[in-house]
Amino acid sequence: MPEAESFYVTGLVVKPGGFALKRPTTILEAVATAGGIREDASPEYTRVIRARHGRREAIAVDLDRIAVREQENFLIGPNDMIIVRQTPSKKFWHDFGETFRGIFGVGFSLGSI
Repeated sequence: MPEAESFYVTGLVVKPGGFALKRPTTILEAVATAGGIREDASPEYTRVIRARHGRREAIAVDLDRIAVREQENFLIGPNDMIIVRQTPSKKFWHDFGETFRGIFGVGFSLGSI
């Protein structure tokens, strides 16, 4: 039996890594396979890196817009790399919260940011 091709999910997801592409898989299914996004992730700041014709292509993806059907939930391909990133402002607030928690022993959630 031939080995299944893979896709990769990295960045701010619960379980980053490589996963077998055993059947047609949408980008939302792929992110879910990696355990979903972390609280400090910026779903609108996601990229898919795809090799085409010997060149790498970066596709901007907004996972929130896909979830509400405002952007296509397209199929990922073999060796696609999904990178869930964080906007600079969200990173600032996350780092600030972690520092605050470290100093004062209490923190806050980024859920409302």
